[in-house]
Amino acid sequence: MNCSPRTLVLQVFDYDRFSRNDVIGEVTMVMSEFDVANSVEIWGEITRNKKPREDIQEILVSLSYLPSAERLTVVLLKARNLLVPQCKGNSELQAFVKVYLIVNGKRTKKKKTAVKKGSSSPVWNEALTFTLSANNIANAAIEISIFDQGTDIIVNNILIGICTIGPKESGPEKDHWIDMTQSPRKAIACWHTVR
Repeated sequence: MNCSPRTLVLQVFDYDRFSRNDVIGEVTMVMSEFDVANSVEIWGEITRNKKPREDIQEILVSLSYLPSAERLTVVLLKARNLLVPQCKGNSELQAFVKVYLIVNGKRTKKKKTAVKKGSSSPVWNEALTFTLSANNIANAAIEISIFDQGTDIIVNNILIGICTIGPKESGPEKDHWIDMTQSPRKAIACWHTVR
């Protein structure tokens, strides 16, 4: 059996609070060259790579919270670099997004966007609103799932990728939620990686 070697890519980012973090550079390592069964220290030269890798699937999301109405608005703006699931072969992508409101670790509400056909970088520009009390905002999150709509042959929708934005997450997913809560009534947009 011929398996392609596994590669580990470590990227260094320039953190930007209000927009997309920029890639400063990256180190790429072929894992078969190292004995990872034991502790290994590896030094590598960071190569400059200013543009994001095209195999990273991302979605641009805007969040705003209106305390007086206890309303959370999630705007699904667009996505980029979405991959057609392998089981679809050469069929075109038919992407849509499901957003779950999670409160105290449980999915409480679900809403979804329209289906956008034929693009790996679909634009939805759809606002989904949820009622969320101010008391629950610190224990809430949103789960964003991008799906490819099924076909006549493939009956079920296929999950392309998922990300969760909330105060108990880490990195941009936590920062985005905190920025939203600290800037009530203001829409805060951020790119998120979907895995």
